[in-house]
Amino acid sequence: MLGLADRIGSLTQGKDADLVLWSGHPLDVMQRALRVWIGGKQVYKYDGETRQGAVAPR
Repeated sequence: MLGLADRIGSLTQGKDADLVLWSGHPLDVMQRALRVWIGGKQVYKYDGETRQGAVAPR
């Protein structure tokens, strides 16, 4: 409808995407974001050993 099917709508190489990998159900407040990618670049990673997250420099 918006003419964006070539850029969004699925996880396919060459399309725009932001993605969050959760430790469990994303609406459960006890879960956490393990990794975050924005525009295809990883911007956050949770380290299970140190129990801290690290934000990648932009």
